[in-house]
Amino acid sequence: MFNDLIDLGCVPSKSLIIRIPAISENLIRHFIRGYFDGDGSVGIYKNSSNGNTRTLRSSFCSGSQEFLEAIMCYLPTNNRKVKKIPNKNLYTINLSVNDSISLYKYLYTDSTICLQRKRDKFENFIQERCSETIIGQSLDKD
Repeated sequence: MFNDLIDLGCVPSKSLIIRIPAISENLIRHFIRGYFDGDGSVGIYKNSSNGNTRTLRSSFCSGSQEFLEAIMCYLPTNNRKVKKIPNKNLYTINLSVNDSISLYKYLYTDSTICLQRKRDKFENFIQERCSETIIGQSLDKD
């Protein structure tokens, strides 16, 4: 079985040597969405500067700095930094709320296949944020 996997292109320690595959440009975001489903995260957290509000954060991680730098070239975000986790062979891209919303639009617009629980976290935050904005606007008018 091990040799069968090797014959199919699986390699040991792939996270250290992973590369974006040679695929059509219009498929890259689908590849990135699949990678995010496996090695990305998204969460809603209390805002550190104001404990009464919540914020959205998302991230990618990999054992390959070069791979994450290649992914960043495609992301519609302002963040352009790959950070190394101290004392580990691990790198991350960490995205703020606005970059996370841009990531959501990039990954999920016109897509049907995804890890639904991650998509739901983005959508729950966006719905919550829109509700707060609408409530705030209606209170301002009175």
